[in-house]
Amino acid sequence: MDFINYQFNIKEIIEKTIQSFSSITDIIFINQKLDILSNSTDIKAFQDLIRLEPNLKNKYIYAYPLIFNYGLEGIFILFDEEKIAAENLYLYRGYLEVAVKTFLKDHNQEVLLLKPLYIKNLRKILNFIVEYRLLQKNDNNHPKNPHHLSNQSNNNDTTLDIIKLARQYILENITNELSLKKVAQTLYISPDYLSRIFKEHLHINFIDYINMNKVAVAQRELLSDNAPIKYLSQKLGFSQSSYFSKVFKQKTHLSPLQFRKQNSRIKKIYTIPRDLTWNHHISVYDISKKFFADNNIDFKIHNINGYPYVYSINYLKNNQINGGWIYTVDFLQPIKTSNEIFVNDKTIIQWLYTDRALE
Repeated sequence: MDFINYQFNIKEIIEKTIQSFSSITDIIFINQKLDILSNSTDIKAFQDLIRLEPNLKNKYIYAYPLIFNYGLEGIFILFDEEKIAAENLYLYRGYLEVAVKTFLKDHNQEVLLLKPLYIKNLRKILNFIVEYRLLQKNDNNHPKNPHHLSNQSNNNDTTLDIIKLARQYILENITNELSLKKVAQTLYISPDYLSRIFKEHLHINFIDYINMNKVAVAQRELLSDNAPIKYLSQKLGFSQSSYFSKVFKQKTHLSPLQFRKQNSRIKKIYTIPRDLTWNHHISVYDISKKFFADNNIDFKIHNINGYPYVYSINYLKNNQINGGWIYTVDFLQPIKTSNEIFVNDKTIIQWLYTDRALE
């Protein structure tokens, strides 16, 4: 069992807490490495839960995230064949929190048990823990015994993993209503901490990053769908169409309707959102080449006087008249070639195919 090395034995504290609870119901504890401590013989059901198996229809499962020194240490999970009354769930929460504090015997440590989660939300948390473990596994430079996911220390590797998960969550849920608080709660970290590290490493305000990516999606929708702006704004997770239009115009210098009218000849858009690899040494061309290679998209260039000119993406080639591939950076079309523009403070790269020159 690989728990974090504190000056006290957190594993021993969890084991004592589980043992003290054993007369009430079955309970396990899962840490950030998906290690399990349990007082139950029915360990397979818990393993199925970790694998996110759908075969627990006849089981009632409740979870209490354990916050230790402002970070998610792990999750207590209760497992029963009968439904537990709401008042008992809150009594169990209090009992577990008091037990942990009692066995800890160090009042300088912050301990908090969050309100009980149900199976749907529990699986979301377990998904993120699994994704976090995969990030660690794929990173050869990651320390073998990392701190837990939300440890707000100077551990740069952990910080970068948090940003990767936050960015992934944003992009996967970009058409939903998103906020700093919501994403932070999903990752079980402080909103202020997430905001700070996001700005520090991605060089953009958290909400601006969300809005830039929403605008990129909106552009595709505006060109492929003639639906009213009000409907489109709702589809993208904006509560008010007026706010959507304001954000869109701030980023593109056009209203949504103006964009739709002026760019009706655009037939294809590839959007590349900023990630942690972008810096002042890397050009738009470098980022684009890697993006298309990573996504197995054919990407061809001509070298003209030492400058790369893109003439085909995914076998869609420049035409003989005025159309073809152009690129934009933060929704503006540069006058320089893609290898002359660097991405240190940029957020969105787009490659657009048009059957005539844009106005």
